[in-house]
Amino acid sequence: MFTDELVAALKLARYHDVVIVTHKQEEIGKDKDSKDDNSIPTEHVFIPTLDRNYGGIQWNDAHVKQSPLDIGIQRHLQTKRWMMPMLKDHHRNILYEKAIQSSLYDLYKQKQLQLTCEKDFHTCTALRALDIGTGTGILAMITHRHWTELQKQNNNDIPSLDIIGLEMSCAMARLAKQTTHLHITESLKNCLENRTATVTIEIIEGHSCSHDFNNQLKFDFCTCELLDSSLLGEGILPTMRDAWERHLYPHAFVIPQRARIYAQVVQGSSTIRSYRKPRALCNERISLTMGNDSDDSPGVSVPIHAEALLDETSPYTVCFLSQPIVALDFDFTSLAHIPTSLGRNIRNSFTASHTGIAHGILYWWECDLYDTVTYSTEMGKSPWQDHWKQCIFIFNDEYCLPVIQGQEYTLLSSHNDCQVFFTVQENDKGKSDHHDIAPYAKRPKRDLEYIEYSMPSFQYPMTSERSLQLNCQERLKILEASIEHALMTKGRDASFFDLSDFSLWYELYLCNHFVIY
Repeated sequence: MFTDELVAALKLARYHDVVIVTHKQEEIGKDKDSKDDNSIPTEHVFIPTLDRNYGGIQWNDAHVKQSPLDIGIQRHLQTKRWMMPMLKDHHRNILYEKAIQSSLYDLYKQKQLQLTCEKDFHTCTALRALDIGTGTGILAMITHRHWTELQKQNNNDIPSLDIIGLEMSCAMARLAKQTTHLHITESLKNCLENRTATVTIEIIEGHSCSHDFNNQLKFDFCTCELLDSSLLGEGILPTMRDAWERHLYPHAFVIPQRARIYAQVVQGSSTIRSYRKPRALCNERISLTMGNDSDDSPGVSVPIHAEALLDETSPYTVCFLSQPIVALDFDFTSLAHIPTSLGRNIRNSFTASHTGIAHGILYWWECDLYDTVTYSTEMGKSPWQDHWKQCIFIFNDEYCLPVIQGQEYTLLSSHNDCQVFFTVQENDKGKSDHHDIAPYAKRPKRDLEYIEYSMPSFQYPMTSERSLQLNCQERLKILEASIEHALMTKGRDASFFDLSDFSLWYELYLCNHFVIY
């Protein structure tokens, strides 16, 4: 029954942004008691929306009012603000196309050499390509187009290519199915003579590391664009490690091939403190935690447009205390070259170019997509875009180190599967040959015994952008004056409802002006 299928799907709703229910609709005139299962499958897509009449959540069909637009996809694109800038990054798109075109040609030559004993090259088994995190399907479509071009140039004397695109987001998987279907339909119209060999695209909703995706056949070619401003935040290391372990042939071609993180020591007290947790507003009753902050971490990474840090008219400026150095490098071309999940510690010596206090590290990355095709997020090296930024790693107070011009220091760069960390050390301290466990994991946690546990406490997670907002003193003064005026007008025992900040400002105000029992 359709009702049973719907109930089962809604039980999984807590894990998904939409619920998809597929049931089989009986054909008209068919005997209901027939054992032949020739019913027509029908797919319904439900998304959660606010019930404006009674409150709570109601589930509505994504295709409402006979509109062809999937509002689930619309909502996803609107909430992922980096998505459209990335798709419109013309420089990125050109480089990926060059990389895919070159690697597919080398794949063709490799297979041609391996199969010289075959009478007809195109009679060999179809090749397979995997696009991990396919998104809109753009890289899968570029792969499709260039393999089709190779087929035309070689009079179809070339194997067919089956492309599988994996996307964990339900909304993006549905969008990829639509875009790739339109692409293939248009391609068939323009290449009617190409009938011997075929190129197909199949979009699968799921994660490549999931045990549910355990394809028995290996892949000859793989694209994976799980990159963010810090390089590792979207999980390219565990994803490529799993791909080589389970999904790829030993001599498969992969994009990207390698990457490097460049680092530069910076001083900028006002900038650094503005991105830290607003401790001046809090006391022991309130704990503000950042997304990648912990008691053991030397600091926190913040994506930022680096040119804003060098604007002399801005209050958030920094100065460089060293030249850029290669802090970390990564190789995705084989399982043996990918670091283990324990991560690494890499030490690099540098000479301080200026005297000052190391408040943080400005870092960016270069990614070799294929051979000499390289994308860089270095400031000014590529056209300006708003999806992959530079990052600044902000040291906690105890990790800020004074440096003197002309003297040598050590930059300790560490990483795990999804984060990078930095510390600056004097050359005669902390030398170790241990290179697998991140150093911050060994540090004892801060002593919190002074806290009176009888006091009520509040914990709030926050982003670095939120911290910058909370540290704006002018905004703080205006809000505090507004709250004070409201309490003086309504009385101090009046109810207070803060709709936008989850009562954060009110509790901060109370903690700084009153005693909470």
